[in-house]
Amino acid sequence: MKPDSLTPHQQEAFAQYSELRQRNTSIITLGRLCSSFLNRQFWQSQSEMAAALGISKPHVTRLLHAARVPDEVIHTFGDAHRISFETVRTLAKIENQIGRLLLIARAGSFGTRRDLKVQEILAAFATGFVAPTREQVVRLARHKEEDYIRLYSAQLSRMSSDLPRLEKAINAVLEGVLQLI
Repeated sequence: MKPDSLTPHQQEAFAQYSELRQRNTSIITLGRLCSSFLNRQFWQSQSEMAAALGISKPHVTRLLHAARVPDEVIHTFGDAHRISFETVRTLAKIENQIGRLLLIARAGSFGTRRDLKVQEILAAFATGFVAPTREQVVRLARHKEEDYIRLYSAQLSRMSSDLPRLEKAINAVLEGVLQLI
């Protein structure tokens, strides 16, 4: 669609979107902008907006999904640019499993975590706790002929007094991780 065939509001929206794209704005900000265009009824549908902006309808859909990521969750990542469309999809899965309120509560309890990789933050949202960032405490291994996992740790003597609690924690983590796979 040519910019001159757009209404004045649509032309302004097109200019805003184009400027933000050129500035390499996060998908969260672009998504929220597109959401505002639809809310203000600059276009009647995602398809119309996609055509006017020169992007695909699936891309608009992904942007609108990104727009729904709660501010508290974005804050945990420390920078909205760390959030990709794949991260948004994973966050949606986690939210479907634990609920939006718990996701927001966990994000609030974690604070800003620039020190963690994106996958570590996602695991924390899924499990409810942040894995330690200090030196490796345990190593898990599975050998070809074995049908179980072995746990290795230099601190095993310290952990062995509380094996039932350790077992519960590992099971909780595994349950969260397996649901994401």
